[in-house]
Amino acid sequence: MKISELLKGLKYQMIEGEDVSAEGLCFDSRKCRPNDVFFAIPGFQTDGNRFIKDAFERGAVAAVVETVPQERLEGKTIIKVEGVRKALSRASHHFYQKPSHGLKVIGVTGTNGKTSTVFFLKELLEKRGEKVGIIGTVGNFFADRVLKSTHTTPESLEIHQLLHEMYHQGASYVIMEVSSHGLSLSRVEDVRFQGTLFTNLSQDHLDFHHTMEEYYQAKRKLFVDSNGWQIMNTDDEYGRRLYREMKKENKNIFALGKTGSEDFVLEIQEKKFHQTVFLFSHEKERTEFVTDLIGEFTVYNLSGAIAAAVCEGHALATLAQGVAGLKPVPGRLDAQLAKEGFKVIIDYAHTPDGLLNVLKALEEEPHRKIITVFGCGGDRDKGKRPKMGKIAQDKSDITFVTSDNPRTEDEMAIIKDILEGMDGSDPNLHVVQNRYDAIKEAIHTAQKEDVVLIAGKGHETYQIFKDRVIDFDEKVIVKEILEANEKDLH
Repeated sequence: MKISELLKGLKYQMIEGEDVSAEGLCFDSRKCRPNDVFFAIPGFQTDGNRFIKDAFERGAVAAVVETVPQERLEGKTIIKVEGVRKALSRASHHFYQKPSHGLKVIGVTGTNGKTSTVFFLKELLEKRGEKVGIIGTVGNFFADRVLKSTHTTPESLEIHQLLHEMYHQGASYVIMEVSSHGLSLSRVEDVRFQGTLFTNLSQDHLDFHHTMEEYYQAKRKLFVDSNGWQIMNTDDEYGRRLYREMKKENKNIFALGKTGSEDFVLEIQEKKFHQTVFLFSHEKERTEFVTDLIGEFTVYNLSGAIAAAVCEGHALATLAQGVAGLKPVPGRLDAQLAKEGFKVIIDYAHTPDGLLNVLKALEEEPHRKIITVFGCGGDRDKGKRPKMGKIAQDKSDITFVTSDNPRTEDEMAIIKDILEGMDGSDPNLHVVQNRYDAIKEAIHTAQKEDVVLIAGKGHETYQIFKDRVIDFDEKVIVKEILEANEKDLH
């Protein structure tokens, strides 16, 4: 495909060379193959222009840049654009033959609840006979294929490649988690969305966005740029604002909430041990749903999925049948029962709101004591650390503060930030730097009818340090500790 075809619709300037044909695209020079076009993305730590020469040495036929490289590269094609990320998105869209146009792509965004909503919607649609792919935090799935992911929203090249493959393997739908990073960095710029859904907005990623307003504007972009149906959780203050703003834009929007005035109305009727009964209304239809899933926030996520399925033409009565057998989402309120009669729950909660919601859900469950193990990630929003410390201490009987993914930061410095929001004189507050040791100690502390919450990592199977990444699958670790406890009892 010619460069002019790849960049069709974008302004660009041919600095050197000619309109060559490309056989592939790359943005990492180490992965460039002969006849690829290299996109020199200006990174946060390293400028892609530094790797142009390496890309050409590996066989690239052209480089797309924002600033013309100082070094002369005679006989090489150099194309200048205003935004390399946007150019990569457009080129990927054309190179993979506009894959989103042949699929029904549904985008879910928000601080918390994206993964659960995506998984619930996938299951509901599959129960109605649809073939559904997923792109998101836990991984990228379709049929028997699993692709590991390093970002909630992969780079645009990977997104269009995945959409292309899913389309050719027979997918009818792809449900995608859309992160604020992905929106800010033009990763979904050329994806056509059938529908979009907003879950909520609370403090997270302020290391990247700096302010809540900037964070909101990034999320808002998904809805401004989309012409499909849109669902907003209007029980959330940012959801209400987004609803008002998109209504002025004459978008096809639906409100979801509990006040009774929304297009989709949620009424929680009964909360029992491992069961929630709720009513869900749309237009003149009002249907009872019964689920084994716990927590009001989980019901909100499920309601978003139900509303999306209704927008896709499915009746509430048939969806109620599908909800009855929904599976739990990996790393979300993932429970293991100990022989001694206590529960260990693993959850991805890594924001103040996420942690509060999980602990509130556990409070509603029959229990003796709640024991919480958590830490905060390094090189991420530092402002949420003391807030999470306060929430954990206020909502738990016993709290273990430990490490999470420290990355390049000092583990004890992160723990110190967390402790600033906590009462250090509390005898039930424990600091155990090593996460494995903290989990082990928390489990050994637990007695019959206690609940041990291990928060922050959920589905992740690794721990990231400055100089290494280690295997750290908490589901496996908990199982091993519980089994060792059983042996000690005999």
